[in-house]
Amino acid sequence: FCTGFNEAGVVLVFRDKVYLHPEK
Repeated sequence: FCTGFNEAGVVLVFRDKVYLHPEK
């Protein structure tokens, strides 16, 4: 698996969750 791609995906998901739920 491509670690760089995996990390990028995790960051995008994390940022998306934070954007949808800024209170957390």
